[in-house]
Amino acid sequence: MRGLRALSLSLALSLLLLTGGCGEEPAPGAAESAASSGDAEVSSPPSSAAEASPAQEASSAAEPSSAAEESAPPQEPEEGEAVIVCFSYTGNTEALARVLAAQTGAELVLLVPAEPYPDDYDATLSQAWEERENDARPAYEGTIDVSGYDTVYLGSPVWWDDLPMLVRTFLDGAELSGKTVAPFFTSGSGDAEAAYETLCGAVADAVVTQPLSLRSEQAEEAERFVSEWLSALAEEAS
Repeated sequence: MRGLRALSLSLALSLLLLTGGCGEEPAPGAAESAASSGDAEVSSPPSSAAEASPAQEASSAAEPSSAAEESAPPQEPEEGEAVIVCFSYTGNTEALARVLAAQTGAELVLLVPAEPYPDDYDATLSQAWEERENDARPAYEGTIDVSGYDTVYLGSPVWWDDLPMLVRTFLDGAELSGKTVAPFFTSGSGDAEAAYETLCGAVADAVVTQPLSLRSEQAEEAERFVSEWLSALAEEAS
C-alpha cells in the first residue's frame, strides 16, 4: 500500500488521520478535533471520573444505528476478503461497525468478554484501569480466526486513552502478519492517537491504515464518515 496522504481539511477535522501510517504525527487539526468532549465508549486519566469511564458511552444520545441495542453472539468468521472484529461495551462501537458492515459486505464478529464487565459505572471504570495497570489479558468468548482474510477492520472504544486490554488479548493471538488492518474507534473527551500507536506496535508485521475516529456528535453522520474513510483507503490502495 502506498504512503497515506492527508485527506481534505473537512474530513481531517472529523477523522483522527495519521498521514504516514504508524509512527507518524497526526495531520494538523486532527488531534485537536478529537480531543473535544463527546462520545461514549471512552476514557482519560483517572483524575476525572466523569470523562474516564468506559461506561461513558451509555450517556451518548446519538448512535450510528439502532442495531446496537442487540448484540450478536460471538462466532467463528467465514473465510472471505475482509472481516470486521469489534469490541463494544455499551453498543456505540458496534453500531459504527454495523454501518461499516452494511457498506462493505464484510462479516461482523464481536469480541465478547468471557466475564462481562459490570453494569455499574464505577466498577467498570475501576476494572478497566486495573487491567491496564496490570497489563492484563482478559479472555473473550469463543475463538476468532482471521487467518483466511486479507483485511481486518478492527473496532474498539478508547479506554483510558488507549486500547481496552480485551482488544490486546485478541491482537496477541491473531495472525495478522502481512494483512491490512483498518482500525476504527469511538472516543469522547480524549483522542485515539495513543490507541492507534498501541495497535501499530502490537501488529508490526501488518499494514495498518489510517484510522477512523468518531465522537458522539458525529454519530448521526456515521454513514457519511464511513463512506469517505473507505473511499480514501481505496484510493490510497490503488
